[in-house]
Amino acid sequence: MNNRKLLKKVIICFSILLSCVPVSCISGRATIIDTGGAIAAIGQQQAQLREEALPEGKQSTGNNKDSDFHYRVWKKGEHYIVDIPVSYAPARYSVLNHICRSSHKSDYKNLECSIPKPHFSQDELADYPTEHLYAELSEFRYKQLFRMSKIRLHSLPDDCLRESPDLSDAELVLDIHGYDFDTREPLHPLFRTHIRPDCLPRRRTWYNQCLRPVSWVAEVVDIPLSLIATPIGWLVDAVYEPLAN
Repeated sequence: MNNRKLLKKVIICFSILLSCVPVSCISGRATIIDTGGAIAAIGQQQAQLREEALPEGKQSTGNNKDSDFHYRVWKKGEHYIVDIPVSYAPARYSVLNHICRSSHKSDYKNLECSIPKPHFSQDELADYPTEHLYAELSEFRYKQLFRMSKIRLHSLPDDCLRESPDLSDAELVLDIHGYDFDTREPLHPLFRTHIRPDCLPRRRTWYNQCLRPVSWVAEVVDIPLSLIATPIGWLVDAVYEPLAN
Protein backbone atom coordinates (compact mmCIF):
# COMPACT_ATOMS: atom_id res chain seq x y z
CA MET A 1 0.00 0.00 0.00
CA ASN A 2 2.79 2.40 0.95
CA ASN A 3 4.59 1.57 -2.29
CA ARG A 4 1.49 2.51 -4.27
CA LYS A 5 1.21 5.84 -2.49
CA LEU A 6 4.89 6.53 -3.16
CA LEU A 7 4.50 5.62 -6.81
CA LYS A 8 1.45 7.87 -7.06
CA LYS A 9 3.41 10.79 -5.57
CA VAL A 10 6.28 10.21 -7.98
CA ILE A 11 3.88 10.19 -10.96
CA ILE A 12 2.21 13.39 -9.77
CA CYS A 13 5.55 15.15 -9.27
CA PHE A 14 6.80 14.03 -12.65
CA SER A 15 3.57 15.23 -14.31
CA ILE A 16 3.93 18.64 -12.67
CA LEU A 17 7.52 18.93 -13.87
CA LEU A 18 6.47 17.83 -17.35
CA SER A 19 3.81 20.52 -17.40
CA CYS A 20 6.50 23.08 -16.64
CA VAL A 21 8.11 22.53 -20.04
CA PRO A 22 5.55 24.53 -22.09
CA VAL A 23 5.67 27.31 -19.50
CA SER A 24 9.45 27.33 -19.75
CA CYS A 25 9.32 27.59 -23.53
CA ILE A 26 6.78 30.41 -23.38
CA SER A 27 8.70 32.39 -20.79
CA GLY A 28 11.99 31.79 -22.60
CA ARG A 29 13.62 30.33 -19.50
CA ALA A 30 15.04 26.88 -19.03
CA THR A 31 17.95 25.09 -17.39
CA ILE A 32 19.39 22.27 -19.49
CA ILE A 33 21.68 19.57 -18.10
CA ASP A 34 23.95 17.87 -20.64
CA THR A 35 26.08 15.18 -19.02
CA GLY A 36 25.80 13.22 -22.27
CA GLY A 37 27.65 16.01 -24.04
CA ALA A 38 30.36 16.02 -21.38
CA ILE A 39 30.97 12.31 -21.96
CA ALA A 40 30.84 12.74 -25.76
CA ALA A 41 33.57 15.41 -25.56
CA ILE A 42 36.13 12.96 -24.15
CA GLY A 43 38.66 12.19 -26.89
CA GLN A 44 36.93 14.41 -29.44
CA GLN A 45 38.32 17.41 -31.31
CA GLN A 46 36.08 20.06 -32.83
CA ALA A 47 36.83 22.64 -35.51
CA GLN A 48 36.76 26.25 -34.30
CA LEU A 49 36.78 29.20 -36.70
CA ARG A 50 40.22 30.79 -36.67
CA GLU A 51 41.24 34.39 -37.23
CA GLU A 52 44.59 35.22 -38.79
CA ALA A 53 46.98 38.09 -38.06
CA LEU A 54 46.41 41.10 -40.28
CA PRO A 55 49.30 42.50 -42.36
CA GLU A 56 51.61 44.78 -40.41
CA GLY A 57 50.16 48.26 -39.95
CA LYS A 58 46.59 47.24 -40.87
CA GLN A 59 43.63 46.96 -38.50
CA SER A 60 40.15 45.58 -39.13
CA THR A 61 37.69 48.41 -39.72
CA GLY A 62 34.92 46.41 -38.08
CA ASN A 63 36.37 45.96 -34.61
CA ASN A 64 39.76 47.70 -34.60
CA LYS A 65 41.70 44.47 -34.01
CA ASP A 66 45.06 43.20 -35.23
CA SER A 67 43.57 39.88 -36.36
CA ASP A 68 40.45 38.90 -38.28
CA PHE A 69 39.01 36.31 -40.64
CA HIS A 70 40.65 35.87 -44.02
CA TYR A 71 38.13 35.49 -46.85
CA ARG A 72 39.33 33.59 -49.92
CA VAL A 73 37.19 32.22 -52.73
CA TRP A 74 38.26 30.51 -55.94
CA LYS A 75 36.17 29.85 -59.03
CA LYS A 76 36.79 26.68 -60.98
CA GLY A 77 34.56 26.07 -63.95
CA GLU A 78 31.00 26.44 -62.69
CA HIS A 79 31.92 25.94 -59.03
CA TYR A 80 33.16 28.14 -56.20
CA ILE A 81 35.61 26.98 -53.52
CA VAL A 82 35.38 28.83 -50.19
CA ASP A 83 38.29 28.72 -47.71
CA ILE A 84 37.33 28.13 -44.05
CA PRO A 85 40.34 28.57 -41.69
CA VAL A 86 39.93 26.54 -38.49
CA SER A 87 41.83 25.14 -35.54
CA TYR A 88 41.01 21.74 -34.10
CA ALA A 89 40.73 21.97 -30.31
CA PRO A 90 39.34 19.59 -27.66
CA ALA A 91 35.54 19.56 -27.83
CA ARG A 92 33.75 21.41 -25.06
CA TYR A 93 30.04 20.88 -24.46
CA SER A 94 28.28 22.87 -21.78
CA VAL A 95 27.19 20.61 -18.91
CA LEU A 96 24.79 23.31 -17.71
CA ASN A 97 22.94 25.82 -19.90
CA HIS A 98 20.75 28.40 -18.23
CA ILE A 99 18.58 30.27 -20.73
CA CYS A 100 16.83 33.50 -19.75
CA ARG A 101 14.24 35.65 -21.39
CA SER A 102 15.96 38.39 -23.38
CA SER A 103 15.44 41.95 -22.22
CA HIS A 104 15.32 45.10 -24.35
CA LYS A 105 17.25 46.95 -21.66
CA SER A 106 20.95 46.84 -22.45
CA ASP A 107 21.91 47.15 -18.79
CA TYR A 108 19.51 44.47 -17.56
CA LYS A 109 21.36 41.69 -15.73
CA ASN A 110 20.37 38.05 -15.69
CA LEU A 111 22.06 34.70 -15.14
CA GLU A 112 22.01 33.43 -18.72
CA CYS A 113 25.12 31.30 -19.01
CA SER A 114 26.79 28.16 -20.32
CA ILE A 115 29.19 26.19 -18.09
CA PRO A 116 31.75 25.60 -19.46
CA LYS A 117 31.59 27.91 -22.47
CA PRO A 118 31.56 25.69 -25.57
CA HIS A 119 33.58 27.92 -27.90
CA PHE A 120 37.23 28.85 -27.58
CA SER A 121 38.36 32.45 -27.70
CA GLN A 122 40.89 33.42 -30.35
CA ASP A 123 43.52 33.77 -27.61
CA GLU A 124 42.87 30.17 -26.52
CA LEU A 125 43.09 28.95 -30.12
CA ALA A 126 46.61 30.40 -30.36
CA ASP A 127 47.82 27.14 -28.81
CA TYR A 128 46.52 25.13 -31.79
CA PRO A 129 47.71 25.19 -35.42
CA THR A 130 45.63 26.81 -38.16
CA GLU A 131 44.19 24.39 -40.71
CA HIS A 132 41.94 24.91 -43.71
CA LEU A 133 38.68 23.34 -44.79
CA TYR A 134 37.13 24.17 -48.15
CA ALA A 135 33.47 24.28 -49.18
CA GLU A 136 32.99 23.47 -52.87
CA LEU A 137 29.70 24.93 -54.11
CA SER A 138 27.82 25.31 -57.35
CA GLU A 139 27.29 28.89 -58.52
CA PHE A 140 23.62 28.71 -57.55
CA ARG A 141 24.39 27.33 -54.08
CA TYR A 142 27.18 29.87 -53.57
CA LYS A 143 24.96 32.85 -54.35
CA GLN A 144 22.00 31.46 -52.40
CA LEU A 145 24.10 30.57 -49.36
CA PHE A 146 25.29 34.09 -48.68
CA ARG A 147 21.95 35.80 -48.68
CA MET A 148 21.23 37.28 -45.27
CA SER A 149 18.54 34.70 -44.46
CA LYS A 150 20.60 31.69 -45.49
CA ILE A 151 23.98 32.18 -43.83
CA ARG A 152 24.10 28.79 -42.14
CA LEU A 153 26.74 26.15 -42.71
CA HIS A 154 24.19 23.37 -42.13
CA SER A 155 22.47 24.47 -45.37
CA LEU A 156 25.52 23.21 -47.27
CA PRO A 157 25.42 19.78 -48.89
CA ASP A 158 26.98 17.09 -46.70
CA ASP A 159 29.61 16.22 -49.31
CA CYS A 160 30.78 19.77 -50.14
CA LEU A 161 33.60 20.04 -47.57
CA ARG A 162 37.15 19.19 -48.62
CA GLU A 163 40.47 19.19 -46.79
CA SER A 164 42.59 19.23 -49.95
CA PRO A 165 40.65 20.61 -52.93
CA ASP A 166 42.02 20.63 -56.46
CA LEU A 167 42.85 24.29 -57.06
CA SER A 168 44.65 23.74 -60.36
CA ASP A 169 43.18 26.01 -63.04
CA ALA A 170 41.10 27.72 -60.33
CA GLU A 171 40.82 31.53 -60.38
CA LEU A 172 41.12 33.44 -57.10
CA VAL A 173 38.09 35.76 -57.19
CA LEU A 174 38.09 37.01 -53.58
CA ASP A 175 41.00 37.54 -51.19
CA ILE A 176 40.06 39.95 -48.40
CA HIS A 177 41.35 40.03 -44.84
CA GLY A 178 38.98 41.50 -42.24
CA TYR A 179 35.85 43.59 -42.69
CA ASP A 180 37.35 46.22 -44.99
CA PHE A 181 35.88 45.01 -48.26
CA ASP A 182 33.31 45.77 -50.92
CA THR A 183 29.87 44.59 -49.72
CA ARG A 184 28.79 44.09 -53.33
CA GLU A 185 30.65 40.80 -53.25
CA PRO A 186 28.28 37.82 -52.92
CA LEU A 187 30.23 36.63 -49.88
CA HIS A 188 28.45 38.36 -47.01
CA PRO A 189 30.58 39.68 -44.08
CA LEU A 190 28.42 37.78 -41.59
CA PHE A 191 29.42 34.46 -43.17
CA ARG A 192 32.08 33.75 -40.56
CA THR A 193 30.02 34.67 -37.53
CA HIS A 194 27.12 32.45 -38.61
CA ILE A 195 29.06 29.27 -39.31
CA ARG A 196 28.18 26.66 -36.73
CA PRO A 197 31.39 24.89 -35.67
CA ASP A 198 29.42 21.83 -34.55
CA CYS A 199 28.49 21.28 -38.22
CA LEU A 200 32.13 21.06 -39.29
CA PRO A 201 33.89 17.65 -39.39
CA ARG A 202 35.00 16.31 -36.01
CA ARG A 203 37.94 14.14 -35.09
CA ARG A 204 37.37 11.23 -32.73
CA THR A 205 39.76 8.87 -30.97
CA TRP A 206 39.00 5.16 -30.67
CA TYR A 207 37.97 5.55 -27.04
CA ASN A 208 35.62 8.38 -27.96
CA GLN A 209 33.89 5.97 -30.33
CA CYS A 210 33.60 3.46 -27.49
CA LEU A 211 32.03 6.09 -25.20
CA ARG A 212 29.37 7.16 -27.69
CA PRO A 213 26.74 4.60 -26.54
CA VAL A 214 27.34 5.73 -22.94
CA SER A 215 26.79 9.37 -23.94
CA TRP A 216 23.53 8.43 -25.68
CA VAL A 217 22.24 6.79 -22.50
CA ALA A 218 23.31 9.86 -20.52
CA GLU A 219 21.36 12.09 -22.92
CA VAL A 220 18.20 10.22 -21.99
CA VAL A 221 18.97 10.62 -18.28
CA ASP A 222 19.51 14.34 -18.90
CA ILE A 223 15.82 14.80 -19.76
CA PRO A 224 14.44 14.32 -16.21
CA LEU A 225 17.48 16.12 -14.79
CA SER A 226 16.67 19.15 -16.95
CA LEU A 227 13.01 18.99 -15.90
CA ILE A 228 14.08 19.10 -12.28
CA ALA A 229 16.70 21.80 -12.81
CA THR A 230 14.41 24.20 -14.71
CA PRO A 231 12.11 25.14 -11.77
CA ILE A 232 15.23 25.53 -9.60
CA GLY A 233 16.60 27.93 -12.22
CA TRP A 234 13.34 29.91 -12.10
CA LEU A 235 13.72 30.24 -8.33
CA VAL A 236 17.33 31.44 -8.69
CA ASP A 237 16.25 33.98 -11.30
CA ALA A 238 13.43 35.22 -9.06
CA VAL A 239 15.96 35.93 -6.29
CA TYR A 240 18.89 37.18 -8.39
CA GLU A 241 17.30 39.52 -10.93
CA PRO A 242 15.51 41.91 -8.52
CA LEU A 243 18.73 42.22 -6.50
CA ALA A 244 20.96 42.71 -9.54
CA ASN A 245 18.68 45.24 -11.23
